[in-house]
Amino acid sequence: MELKKLDVVSVGKVCALFGAIFGLIAGIFMTIIAASVSSMMSTMAPVSTGMPFDPMMFAGFGALSIVIFPIIYAIGGFIAGIIYAFIYNIIAGKFGGIVVDLQNTQTASSSPNTAAK
Repeated sequence: MELKKLDVVSVGKVCALFGAIFGLIAGIFMTIIAASVSSMMSTMAPVSTGMPFDPMMFAGFGALSIVIFPIIYAIGGFIAGIIYAFIYNIIAGKFGGIVVDLQNTQTASSSPNTAAK
């Protein structure tokens, strides 16, 4: 069996979901890093010493990254998935698609729909 064509939007949706999951993971790591940096900066030099920014900005950015990163990664994943599927459809049309070997694991006696046919 050969995979000749992909539905562009469905591939985009799946890639967006993967992107959102990876974005959430990246956001969690960014939150941990930002909290650590913010804590170190606030203990090393208080805001009154003339630092150009508040060290708590890092902590705020870290917490915000849990929301922003999944959205950005999902949008990027959707766009990339659409591009990949579109290019795959062109290549598969000219050179042939991916060959897939599928196996039916259901037996005729265990399937309730086979008796009605």
